[in-house]
Amino acid sequence: MPILTPAGEAEVVGELLENAVSAEVIEVESNRPDEVLEPDPGRESVSAVIERVMAPKPIEVWLLCPKPIVEGLSVDLPAKRLLVICYLAYHRSVTSQRVRDTFWPTATSRKTADNAISQIRSILGLTSQGENRLTQAINSGEYELCDDVGCDWVRVRVLIDQAVGRPSEEVAQLLCEALRLVDGQLGADAPRRQFSWLVDDYEVYGDIERGCSRPQLVLENSHSTPTILRAQPRQREPVSC
Repeated sequence: MPILTPAGEAEVVGELLENAVSAEVIEVESNRPDEVLEPDPGRESVSAVIERVMAPKPIEVWLLCPKPIVEGLSVDLPAKRLLVICYLAYHRSVTSQRVRDTFWPTATSRKTADNAISQIRSILGLTSQGENRLTQAINSGEYELCDDVGCDWVRVRVLIDQAVGRPSEEVAQLLCEALRLVDGQLGADAPRRQFSWLVDDYEVYGDIERGCSRPQLVLENSHSTPTILRAQPRQREPVSC
């Protein structure tokens, strides 16, 4: 997979959004409501949404970048353990069987996977309420991460969902914040074999594209580069897994 320069990344994202807008512009123009959307005083303000969604977490997983990053761990973990944390952060809730099939498909017993998950659970630690940040899978059959473990992909989805039905100015602010979280081509510098579940999932960019192509999300001047494309990516320390 080629590694894009910052200028190349901006061009890729720009084309993505331009294509999405162009595909919908005719429909949007023909179905544009006469009444312009006004801010809803009963809805959470944009600034409050951004502050809530972007609030730092004790542990952060950054996936929307060339090489996934895990921050906030107290000790260094083997690469495969960090990979499992990235996988859990992306899916949030995963069956124990799916985790075993994905990371230990040739294991002859469950002990290998169970020991690894136990170590990961211990490293992730406890919440302020004394509960495991990674839940047990005994009763539900699923592993689930709590909100103490943040993830850029989860933030993007929340920001896009929050943009629906808002005035164009508020939409631009929320999508700008979402695009700032996309800090390069997904998995470009990561071993493809290990991160195929991420780089092959076009839902990541697709959700942003669909968010920008919805009629209520199209900015007024759809033929020019939207303001959101000029957003600068967030700077992070390269603590890679």
